[in-house]
Amino acid sequence: MNALLHIGLEKTGSTAIQGYFTQNRALFAQHGIYYPASPLLPDHTKLAVYALRDNVFSDIRLRHGVSDPDSLLAFRRSFKQEFATEMSGQQAKTIILSNEHCSSRLVSPQEIKQLYNLLRLFFEKITVVIYLRRQDQLLLSTFSTSVKAGNTKPISIPDAETIQRSPQLIKRYEYYSLCQRWASVFGKKNILVRPYETSQLFKGDIVSDFLHATSLPVLTPPKRLRLNPSLKMPALEFLRQINAHIPVFIEKTPNPLRGDIVRLLEKNPQFNIEPMRADTRQFIDFFNKSNALVAQEFCNRPDGKLFLEEVIREDDSTTYTLTAETSTAISGYLWNEQQKQIDKIKKVRMRIQKRYNK
Repeated sequence: MNALLHIGLEKTGSTAIQGYFTQNRALFAQHGIYYPASPLLPDHTKLAVYALRDNVFSDIRLRHGVSDPDSLLAFRRSFKQEFATEMSGQQAKTIILSNEHCSSRLVSPQEIKQLYNLLRLFFEKITVVIYLRRQDQLLLSTFSTSVKAGNTKPISIPDAETIQRSPQLIKRYEYYSLCQRWASVFGKKNILVRPYETSQLFKGDIVSDFLHATSLPVLTPPKRLRLNPSLKMPALEFLRQINAHIPVFIEKTPNPLRGDIVRLLEKNPQFNIEPMRADTRQFIDFFNKSNALVAQEFCNRPDGKLFLEEVIREDDSTTYTLTAETSTAISGYLWNEQQKQIDKIKKVRMRIQKRYNK
């Protein structure tokens, strides 16, 4: 069997790819293409949970009950066995794996090697598929994601000196080094790099582009859905501030009081009006040389042009002022939505009670 390992990046339409293959698992299986369940549908998060270095107990591990060395050992044993069992019964020629945390969380060759050592037990050839988004766009979109995950700090656009002093920023945004890390483990010829720009995607769509780039058949037309959208202002600023009062985790356990706040904010266009703005020209300029190397060595582009869309100049300000009036309006909206959910639960309970009382 061969495998296609899609590793993101984050904020490059990974949710759409994962949703497409999850919804069409049976159809693709009939054609010798399989999207496994054991790494956890729809996004195969267990791949990153498994491969993260031993001393990391971050949010994605906590969500899987991995909070100490003993629980990590138990998880690795259990997942490896589950995956082996699922693969042993497979007649498919191609296995598709997809998790964007692999690119953002597995930042050392040792972690990538941990994943490789697992996968090589089952596959003759593994092709790593990476979608790269222009760094300034990724920075702003990542901030939105971090706020959804509980971040309380305002955004700060790193300057060149800050980037140079931050290994974390280099590992996340310096794409040539990222591609080299994965190539050093899986082999350069097995790395497939795709720029994430609408103008460069096949048919302007991420799922269509993935199928085209990997020579997979279009068994059913992809639906263009807006999944996992970035929050805009004022919803983004409201959530950032409310995170300090209703945290995502309490004592390493998901906070039940947080409820459905992120989804409710995402779905209301009244509070997603203005995109976050910042002057990111110096930030993207810092990575121009790295991007050129990726284009030349991994995309076969002698001109060194990885991204084609123009960088738009923005105001230097990154500060958004959330007024009391807007904050009250959002709070009222959330309260009403929560009451609707409570009323639905009450009606269901009443129907159940009536059945039992007959």
